[in-house]
Amino acid sequence: MVGNFKNRLKHFLKQLLGLVEIILFFRLVFKYFGASPESFSIKYLYLFSDFLIWPFRYIFSNPYIGERLFDLVAFSAMAGYLILVLILLRVFNLFSHD
Repeated sequence: MVGNFKNRLKHFLKQLLGLVEIILFFRLVFKYFGASPESFSIKYLYLFSDFLIWPFRYIFSNPYIGERLFDLVAFSAMAGYLILVLILLRVFNLFSHD
């Protein structure tokens, strides 16, 4: 029973990380190509992803590459969430008994 819970928790964390990474990746791509925030889907993508990047908002400023915006904040959020999940999985493995 405990092993099943451990596997479910690991699977959930990996799936959640994958979802967050996909959302932030789309934000990076749409910001880079200058997608209009007036579009319904883009507006809600930015609204939801603003919540995800909030802890990373003031670490870096977003530079321009030529005339295109590179969302360095979203990129750092992707790296931060990846590191956070890897640490959680490692700590969880340290304290779990097989």
